Amino acid sequence: MVAGSEVWIQAVRVTGEVRPLLNRIRFSVRDVRAAHASLVENDVEVTSVTSLPGVVAFVDLADPWGNQLGYYEDLAPSSEQPIAGGSVHDESLFVTD
Repeated sequence: MVAGSEVWIQAVRVTGEVRPLLNRIRFSVRDVRAAHASLVENDVEVTSVTSLPGVVAFVDLADPWGNQLGYYEDLAPSSEQPIAGGSVHDESLFVTD
């Protein structure tokens, strides 16, 4: 998130067939491993923690309607991240627990 920015997510009731979002929404947390442990303890199906060392760590899950969600933890402030943008598309840099 960008300081001073705002995100609007609106939940609505739909009649008929439910269609999940096609894009993933990830929410920032201070400790992604604690968030992962909490999800596992509550029987939520969640991926292992994946990280781009020194940059970000995240987990992915889906809600009961198939919407793609997740949590992420910034491992370094944006101004201190060691790798320039675009590298997040190189899966060889990621580590999975």
